[in-house]
Amino acid sequence: YISTDGEKALERALTLLDARPDTTPMLLTETLIQLGDWFQLKHQPEKALVYYRRAATVDQSMSSPTPEATAALTFPVRIYYPLPPLAMRNRQLSPEQIDEKFVSVEFTVTGNGDVQDAKVIEQNGTSRQASEALQAIRASRFRPKFVNGEPVATTGMTNREVFRTRKESVDGGR
Repeated sequence: YISTDGEKALERALTLLDARPDTTPMLLTETLIQLGDWFQLKHQPEKALVYYRRAATVDQSMSSPTPEATAALTFPVRIYYPLPPLAMRNRQLSPEQIDEKFVSVEFTVTGNGDVQDAKVIEQNGTSRQASEALQAIRASRFRPKFVNGEPVATTGMTNREVFRTRKESVDGGR
């Protein structure tokens, strides 16, 4: 559940910015992207895309766009990622007490910010760790990449999840 308070605050901020003739394009772009991210987090890409498209239009219309504004929609940005349960274990242990395993996943971020074609490309973890890494990336939500004001799919994205496991005792636990 996500409270609507944040959504209402962002919509009010956008209303105020739209009403002011001296609003900077950078501030307007940032607010539009934040509102788009809010809807993307709620898994409402159709609403998010309205704000992202407008942000891309504001960015394109700037006489001298800043690098930050230009970069904001030129690559996918992860908005939501549910950590795999096994990746949250053993975080309190010292480095001497753990072994690190990893799973690298390659995937495509679609034009609406969903993940498709996820596959494990490298790993030294267990099959359960690989399964959890795949589940997590498939449930992720991204701000899509924009080209000429429109969202496009981005292939070849990768995510490397690290799993901390307790070191096996060499002396059998004595």
